[in-house]
Amino acid sequence: MIDLVSLNEFDLPKKFNNYTFLFSKVPMKWNQEYQSFVSTEEKLPLASMGGDMVNRMLTCYIEARMPFDDDDRLYIYLKSPSRNYYFFGFRQGIMNVVSNSDEFNEIVASLKSKQRIVKMDDGNTYEIQLVEKSTASTFLARAQEAQK
Repeated sequence: MIDLVSLNEFDLPKKFNNYTFLFSKVPMKWNQEYQSFVSTEEKLPLASMGGDMVNRMLTCYIEARMPFDDDDRLYIYLKSPSRNYYFFGFRQGIMNVVSNSDEFNEIVASLKSKQRIVKMDDGNTYEIQLVEKSTASTFLARAQEAQK
């Protein structure tokens, strides 16, 4: 199993895989200016999504911001081989999402109020909000700059 993990080719049974995104390896570095850990490679191994095994290298940027004021944030930008990108930004109970896929954005925009509020296993909730595509572009530029 350890050898397969390093090759990004492993199969984790769904009953043990309750992760929205599971990456098998994400090298990161601390960026003092942004007060965050930022992924250091453009291609990252996505092992699974929603418990379903993917085992693919994707263009991906991840940032875990941890400023001194406890305003923690997590950003993930994924770009599929079909050239569609998906952006997720989590901050203080709000999940910002957007894509260059109009179909994805329409699905998010059509969610009813009750569907936008998601209860997590720990009892906390978060709200899904569709944001402008410029939000993803701004993050992408910042993440690429932080990798330099």
